[in-house]
Amino acid sequence: AAQRPVPADPQAEFRVASTISPRLAPHVGVGVNLRAGWYARLGGHVEAGATRVEDRWVASQRVTLGARFLLDPFGQSRAGLYGGAGLSVRRVGDASPEGALVLLVGLEGRAPLRAKPGTFVPAVEVALGGGVQLGVVLRRGRADTR
Repeated sequence: AAQRPVPADPQAEFRVASTISPRLAPHVGVGVNLRAGWYARLGGHVEAGATRVEDRWVASQRVTLGARFLLDPFGQSRAGLYGGAGLSVRRVGDASPEGALVLLVGLEGRAPLRAKPGTFVPAVEVALGGGVQLGVVLRRGRADTR
């Protein structure tokens, strides 16, 4: 049986995330992901912000590379659950960068039917790795899948 080819169009994303434990660290960032089959996405993002260290705020940055597995890649439900894993490197102030394994769970909306190009789809994520992280993500919608 012939299978439909998997389009490899990149999907841009914008994110606002915060580590809430062990230290508060709000960040904003951008990223991109590519399809690695109908159910998988490979991607990465960079974030910058500040981390609360004792009684002051210190500049911090984070780079994350990972994979997501979508349970509803074709947008048949109003919200699609996904899980993922990856590696993250974080730098706080002048300290040496620290790496961490990241595990995440997310819930992504779907693009409206007949969505115009440039439509963005919201998602929320909870991640563990270098602390507990909460995030809101806006991803460029795809016409045929999440």
